[in-house]
Amino acid sequence: MRGGSRYGAGRPCWHGKAEQYRKIDIRRWAREGKLRTGNYFGWCWTRDEEQVASIGVLVDSEYSLTLKYSRQNDEEERKDISFPIRLLRTPCNFGGSRVWFICPHCGKRTANLYLARNGWFCRKSLRLAYASQSEDPMSRMHRRIAKLESKLEDEWEKPKGMHWNNYNRIVDKLNDAQSRLDFAFIQRAASIFC
Repeated sequence: MRGGSRYGAGRPCWHGKAEQYRKIDIRRWAREGKLRTGNYFGWCWTRDEEQVASIGVLVDSEYSLTLKYSRQNDEEERKDISFPIRLLRTPCNFGGSRVWFICPHCGKRTANLYLARNGWFCRKSLRLAYASQSEDPMSRMHRRIAKLESKLEDEWEKPKGMHWNNYNRIVDKLNDAQSRLDFAFIQRAASIFC
C-alpha cells in the first residue's frame, strides 16, 4: 500500500527561478507588429543598460518562426543555432486572433519561452518557479509595500491628478500591508526567541 498522511512529505525540491533565465514573449512581439510573414528582426537582453545577449528572429509563416543565434559550447567553440518554433493562433471574441508559441518539449501553448541549454521551452517544461513563489511572508509584504508606494509620491503623498478615492484605497492597502508585515515580524521573532 502506498500513501498515507505524510506520503511525499519532506524537503521540497529546488526549482530554478524564471527571472534568472532569458525569456521571449510572443505577446510583446505581436503588440509591436513584428510577426509579419517574411519579417526578420533582432532581439536583445540588457543588464545595466549594456547588451548581454541577442538573437535574430525570422518569421517563416503565420504559423512558424525560427530563432537564429550562436552559442558557446563546453570547448569554447561558437556554434550557430537555428531553432524552429511553431505558432498557434486562437480567435478572440471580438475579432482578430491571439498568437501563442507551441512549446517544443510538451506541445502546449504558451506566451513565454525560456532559454535552456538545449533550446527554448516553456516554464513548466523546465520546472521553473517564480521568485515570488518562494518568498516568506515578510518578503512578500515588503514587495507589496514597495509596489503600492511606487504609485504614490514621497512620504505617501497623493500624486497630482490622482482621484481621492483611488488615493484613499491605496493608503488603506498600505496600512493593511504594514500591519501584516508587523505581524509576520512578531511571529518570526517569537519562533526565534521562544
